[in-house]
Formats: sequence, C-alpha cells, structure tokens
Amino acid sequence: MQVLTIYVATPISFTGACLVRRAKNVTFSIRYRRHFDTVATVRYRIDPDRAQTLTILENSMTVEKVRLQGLRISVYTRIARLVMEEKQVAYALEEVDPFADGGPPREYLTRHPFGMIPCLLRGDFCLYETTAITRYIDEAFPGPSLQPATAQGRARMNQIISILDSYAYRRMVWDVYVERVYVPTEGGQSDETVIAGALPVISKVLEQLEIFLGDSDFLAGSKLSLADCHAFPMLVYFVETPEGKEMFAAHPKLQRWMKAMQSRSSVQATGFEAG
Repeated sequence: MQVLTIYVATPISFTGACLVRRAKNVTFSIRYRRHFDTVATVRYRIDPDRAQTLTILENSMTVEKVRLQGLRISVYTRIARLVMEEKQVAYALEEVDPFADGGPPREYLTRHPFGMIPCLLRGDFCLYETTAITRYIDEAFPGPSLQPATAQGRARMNQIISILDSYAYRRMVWDVYVERVYVPTEGGQSDETVIAGALPVISKVLEQLEIFLGDSDFLAGSKLSLADCHAFPMLVYFVETPEGKEMFAAHPKLQRWMKAMQSRSSVQATGFEAG
C-alpha cells in the first residue's frame, strides 16, 4: 500500500484527494503546519470503489494548549500573556509563586532551574526567559508579526527591551512601586532613600522612550511590537505611584501611548487590581 504525506496550511484540505484521486488503495496523511511546526495530522484512505471519497483513518487534530506558568501580577508573566493575547494563542495560565515560603514547587524547578517566572510549556517543549518566550510565540504561531520587518527596526525593538530590563524594571517596580505602594499596605515604611535613588535613572528611561516614540503610535515603529508588550506591564505599575504620575506628566507622547495601550483587548484581558 502506498503512503503519501502532504503538508498544508489549513486543518482540513482536499489537496491530497486532488493529487491521488485516480489511485486505488492509497493511504495518505495531511499534516497541518503552522510556521513549520506540525501541530496535527489527519490520515485518509482513498476508497477503492469511489476514488474521490476520503475515509478518515486517524485524526490527531486536537492541538495541545500552551501552558504558561507564572503569577498573574508578575510583570514578566504579563509580558508573555500580552504577546499570546495579541497573537490570539489559546493558553492556560497556571499560577506559580516564586516568592512563596520555601520558594516555587520542586517540580517547577525541574523546568526552570533558577526558579523565576514565567515558564512556557507546549507538549514536550519547555522554555523559560521571557524574551525567548515572546519571540517563540511570535514566530511559532500565525497572525501579524510583532517584530519589525527591517533589521534596523528589529534592532531598535531589541534595544528598547534591553533598556527596560536593564534600567527600568527593578527601579520602577521594586524600588518605587513596591516601596511606595506595597510596603505600606503590609504595615511597613517606605524607604525614601531607595525611591530617590531610582528616580534619576527612571527619568532617563522615560526621556529615551519619548524620543523613540517620536510621531509614531508605538515604541519601535508604526505597528505594535514586542517592545510595547514589554514596556506596558512595567510602566503601568510605575504610574500607580505619585512619582510616576508626576514624571509621566512631562512626557505627552508616552501619555498618549499609555492611553492607546490601555484600550487594547490584550491589556484588558490580562488586567488585575494592583495595589
């Protein structure tokens, strides 16, 4: 018996029937592919008496849902979630708290040996580090690309992401938001020295983001990119503080960007009550 494998871009296709419709007793597989990842296979047989009739022998069209392990309130978990929402990827969020007493579950450490979040699971594929996760999601699933088309555009996007990771995240979230908002709710007193020490660098970050925006709607060009998804979860925490509100007031382009981002369905789908 002949066996034929055909790769197609849609889950149900009669391409195989067109190719072998005059053959008898031919079994063939149609493998549904997205961006070179085979996500499902359907095996058909050409009916020997009715050459154009397909008999389904095996159907593995159930596509495994992506699992994202992390905290809903985590900046980096939300970055990954924003990208999946923008790409309309079906996923399940599984809460893992790296700050729990005793740290994250032992099983989690077998996937992420450094115990940070998030971690992505897709079948047997395991991936940690947020920038790796977001690029994988963008490249492995269909939909509009979240990376600029040109080398210069991608370089600018990567530069912005690096600036945010290196100079914004810890200062905006831990040194300002946590000290100003979270610590008092737990009965503590804000460390004014820590807050004051973070503001000069944050000011430079905001200045650079204002420059990168220019007349564009997004940070790395005319279309939403991974840079925007990376920036929003950090900045939205920062603007919850008095310092953040005051500093943002001096950057009208960033204010416009923030308002536009807050209206996106991806942002609304990943929202939570901060504070």
